[in-house]
Amino acid sequence: MFYGLYYLTGWQLCGPESLLQRLTPYAWPIVVGSLLVYFVYYAWMPDLDLEQINLYQPWQPTWQYACLCLLTASLSTSLTLGSLLVGKQCLNIERPCLRFVADSSYWTCLIHLPIVIFLQSLLIPAPISVWLKLLIVMFSTCLFCIATYLVFVRYTPLGWLLNGKSAFP
Repeated sequence: MFYGLYYLTGWQLCGPESLLQRLTPYAWPIVVGSLLVYFVYYAWMPDLDLEQINLYQPWQPTWQYACLCLLTASLSTSLTLGSLLVGKQCLNIERPCLRFVADSSYWTCLIHLPIVIFLQSLLIPAPISVWLKLLIVMFSTCLFCIATYLVFVRYTPLGWLLNGKSAFP
């Protein structure tokens, strides 16, 4: 169900009658509504208890769990759609920096998840603030993705295939 919503949304975005064009007037209501629903989602999330995680307990589906799964799928889709719509409204101008971010986005999408998981697993036992851990993971992942994009993709045949030929600086 989670990936099904992404598939359906992407299919509609690329269709002959653009979903982005039809939804552009509703960009900010989609973002604000999604953020409001996110607060409900966050309030329903169970507390993370590492001791319970270490003690294996069989999975028991509940009504709350089903609602959380539905909210996860719909929130990720609506927040992504809202980001696309707001980005289209606010960033629809040609800038070299934005062009670089757009060119590297596919590569980043492909490789970021294993990096995030690896860094999170390294930082779990660290006695630092969760917010500092978040910043470390985000900054390190972005840096790694951009560096590997520059070295392995941008000025190689793979980069030419994805984004056209770029002149080496």
